[in-house]
Amino acid sequence: MKAHGSALWSDEDAKRLRELRETVGLERTCAARLACLSVAQWSQLEDGVRSHFYTPQIMTLAGLRATTALQRRAAQQAPAADQSIKAPPS
Repeated sequence: MKAHGSALWSDEDAKRLRELRETVGLERTCAARLACLSVAQWSQLEDGVRSHFYTPQIMTLAGLRATTALQRRAAQQAPAADQSIKAPPS
């Protein structure tokens, strides 16, 4: 994840966001809602297009918010996955 003040949203950031969304198992619509973005904005974050953002800086902040939202969702899913693979008590 980018630190505050670092480079703007890149193609690699877009790829990581898409991979994280797919890993968490969300469609773009649900992921956008989770991050309080429109589906068009989410699509542009994943596709590297900027027309739905006023500035590149706003796009970068939206991308960071989207990434954080997905990381939190992944962390919430992790304990459930750990419990499902534990052996039942003897």
